[in-house]
Amino acid sequence: MRLSLAIFIFSAVAYAQGPSISSLQPPTANAGSPSFTLTVNGSGFVSGSAVKWSGSSLATTFVSDTLMTAAVPSNLLAICGKFPVTVTNPGGAVSNNNTPVVVNPVLNAISPNQLSAGSGGVNVTAFGQGFSSNVVITLNANGGKTNLATNYGSPTTLSAFIPGTAFTGVYPVSIQVTDTSTGAASDAFPITIGYANVTLIRPESVNAGDPDFTLFVGGSGFVPGAQVFWNNTIGLVTQYINSATLSAAVPAATYADPAGGQIGITVKNPGAAATNSLTLIVHPDPRGTTLSSLDPPQAVTGGPSFTLTAIGSRFTTQSVIVWQNTPLPTTFVDSTKLTTLIPASLIAVDASAAITVATPGVTPSGVVRLPIVTASPTVTSISPASVAMGSAAVTITVTGSGFIPASQVVSLPNLTMTTTYVSFTQLTASVPASSLTAAGSYAIRVNSPGGFFSPIPATFTVQAPTPAISKLAPASAAAGGDNFTLTVTGSSFTANAVVNFNNTPLTTTFVSATQLTAVVPASAIATAGAASVTVTNEGQTVSNALSFTVAGTATTIVSLNPASATAGGAAFTLTVTGTGFSAASKVQWNSTALTTTFVSSTQLTAAVPANLIAAAGSVNITVAGAAGPSNSVAFAIGGTGPNVTTAGIVNAASNVPAIAPGALISIYGSNLAAANASAPSLPLTNTLGGTTVNVNGSAIPLLFVSAGQVNAQLPYEIKPGSAKLTVTAGGAESAAVNFDVAATGPGVFTIQQTNHVVAQNLPDFTLNGADHPVLPGQYVTLYVTGQGSVDPPVTTGAGAPSDPLSYPQAPVVVKIGGQPADVQFAGLAPAFVGLLQINVKIPNLPAGEQTVDVSVGPVAAAQTMITVGSK
Repeated sequence: MRLSLAIFIFSAVAYAQGPSISSLQPPTANAGSPSFTLTVNGSGFVSGSAVKWSGSSLATTFVSDTLMTAAVPSNLLAICGKFPVTVTNPGGAVSNNNTPVVVNPVLNAISPNQLSAGSGGVNVTAFGQGFSSNVVITLNANGGKTNLATNYGSPTTLSAFIPGTAFTGVYPVSIQVTDTSTGAASDAFPITIGYANVTLIRPESVNAGDPDFTLFVGGSGFVPGAQVFWNNTIGLVTQYINSATLSAAVPAATYADPAGGQIGITVKNPGAAATNSLTLIVHPDPRGTTLSSLDPPQAVTGGPSFTLTAIGSRFTTQSVIVWQNTPLPTTFVDSTKLTTLIPASLIAVDASAAITVATPGVTPSGVVRLPIVTASPTVTSISPASVAMGSAAVTITVTGSGFIPASQVVSLPNLTMTTTYVSFTQLTASVPASSLTAAGSYAIRVNSPGGFFSPIPATFTVQAPTPAISKLAPASAAAGGDNFTLTVTGSSFTANAVVNFNNTPLTTTFVSATQLTAVVPASAIATAGAASVTVTNEGQTVSNALSFTVAGTATTIVSLNPASATAGGAAFTLTVTGTGFSAASKVQWNSTALTTTFVSSTQLTAAVPANLIAAAGSVNITVAGAAGPSNSVAFAIGGTGPNVTTAGIVNAASNVPAIAPGALISIYGSNLAAANASAPSLPLTNTLGGTTVNVNGSAIPLLFVSAGQVNAQLPYEIKPGSAKLTVTAGGAESAAVNFDVAATGPGVFTIQQTNHVVAQNLPDFTLNGADHPVLPGQYVTLYVTGQGSVDPPVTTGAGAPSDPLSYPQAPVVVKIGGQPADVQFAGLAPAFVGLLQINVKIPNLPAGEQTVDVSVGPVAAAQTMITVGSK
């Protein structure tokens, strides 16, 4: 009864403590092994305890409370890895220390297992048992281990790429497989590396100086890409024949040294070390030394010592250059080149020296002559090529050839210079400061005794200081203005400095080293924009640039011709008169751009297609350009009756709305007359061709009528202010339009489609133009309308009398070329209606196109041009 109680107490304690594993035997097994018995050592084991493998119960034998055995079947060893082993007692207690059994991967073979050194990278396959996806192929090479990027094929196959660098050295290479989850590795399998070996070469000897030949190399272990090396340094162009034979092209230059020698021949497989070396004998060249040329090919009489290069073949380190049977100290460069220093004493006089090359043991070369001749020097460059005016003394270095100690540097014009001989290719010349006080350019030559000189000189420049501009006065001008004087302030201006306006030289006056003045012609500011102003000193030294602003004139429409059109009419050309026009200006028809032609800054023409006047109405005409859009002027598209607008009533000479009592006016519109008609005689009638024009309710005299234009005289009786005009044609009257009348409104008659004045040169009455210019001091007759009231009064529509003459009551002033001109006569032209004749004297002006400005009272006419000739 006591024994049973003891056993019960012991069992209770065992159950209470639970099982514990201290060790397993064996702790590892190879994948693919047969079944085996696992011994479990520990404590707390009881009868009925069970051993489990990764949670699966094994057939267990209880030996004691510290020892059990379990049968591990072979199927649990199929895949490598770490498998935990536990013990579970009947009461459910489980050992808390999982002790694993490691199943190792097994490597049975690799393929390939033999490679040639330098054969490059290769794919290797590992064959074995128990491979899992955690198993990699491990490379053992050069004392290290590398896990390769491995492709898992199956539990029995793996593959990986071994780089070619693994096969470049002389060391063992092997492969094993490693389970990365446990670190367990298989046995290593070696890869046998086959190294190349050279056993023979053919030929075994050659003569120095022989032509190119083919070298055959025999041995073993050669792979495609193997290369034959000459003395381990020169890789020859090699052809792979098979693993035992190579051929290589040996160029003649490789063994040209006539002294010959011994050459080591080796082979290198790609990426592998060189093989053993076999010796190729290069016998000395059996032929003699050859001298083919000399450099330089001639020497200059009286020149300095120089290095002579002998060029030929089969030179050795023992070869010497011989001058007229006298050996000279010689430097061996290579088998084709020798050098020696020729002392000046050997070339002191004209001669022809016999030069040979002697080599011990071989025939000396033939003779090459070195002429020693007096030669002209040449100049290729000088430094410095320029200095600043006022500099301190300077030394010029002259570089060229053919210089001798007696050579002299000279200049034209003459500069005081002191020459120093440096070498055959270099001289120096010292120039004192006293020769550098004025700007200029000098031709530098080299003269040698006997009348020899350098044919092509170099240029030495004494440069004026670089000018600088700080201020312009004025800094801007209006486009289309007159000539003006520009004052330029700055520094370092010289007496011959020139002001440039947009790179065009201006007539310049030197005021001081800090100020210049220059005349800017009107042509330079004809159009708006920005001009660049610079100053150029002697020697073409150019200053900084300052910007001069040419301000644009506002774009303004003054009149349209025609000012109206008939609905359904044909396409026509619209003439727009105004100010501020440029080549970029575009006439716009209700904001639609028309095809525009630039005539002048005061006139444009535009093509109006028929579809734009298909229906009656009114459109707005504007001009778009760089200065912005112009004012808007209405253009009437009328029905069958006459149509006229305010913009269509203009001065007959200028086509602008400058209208005064007695002026000739043009009225533009549509349906103004049934047909063209002109006044047959004077005085003028108030009806012409069925057309009548009324101003302020009274008919006015007519000169000409057509469908689109009427020319008439505004009666002297019309007072300045607003006037009302209607046109009656074919029994239909236009709508009344208002227009302004001023006390004076001069317009100068010009040649059609230009701004060139209609003028007669006196006394021959030729029409002024390029073929017939007027000369300064001569008189010319201009014609104007719009002068206003006259004294004595003249009847409206009648020709002006010649006795007495009638004069405008407002003063008449004329400027030509911007200068006041002497007005000899200004009065109504006898026998003409509304025409003011002005006889004026031409001021002293340069030849060319000059401006004409006419003012009557306070009102100026549009500027025109006249041609002035040379005296």
